[in-house]
Amino acid sequence: MVADRGVGRQPPLGNFGLATLMLDPTYGNPMTGTAGCSRNARKMLVSLVIPVLNESDNVGALWARLRDVTASLHDTRFEAVFVDDGSTDDTVDRIDALPAGEKLTWIVVSLSRNFGH
Repeated sequence: MVADRGVGRQPPLGNFGLATLMLDPTYGNPMTGTAGCSRNARKMLVSLVIPVLNESDNVGALWARLRDVTASLHDTRFEAVFVDDGSTDDTVDRIDALPAGEKLTWIVVSLSRNFGH
């Protein structure tokens, strides 16, 4: 389930650790340039896949750096796809608290257990 502007949380995945992330139709198709309903639909969407395992102390610094870098890149939107590999600390809670912006959003995919990196 992906909430507004690509911010949300995926339900924990089963034993195989496989996920199907569905494209949000409001983004349109960046390959063909077709617009969706979003005012940002004509901007290219770049997805950053970030595996995390017990990274609660580092998530905030990473997010701050990503915001700084993405702010200077025009005509591009970014989504961070955090893949939690069974963290036992509060990594997911800290990701949930990250502020989403117009250019940088996030989602969390939580695996049901640690499947290794």
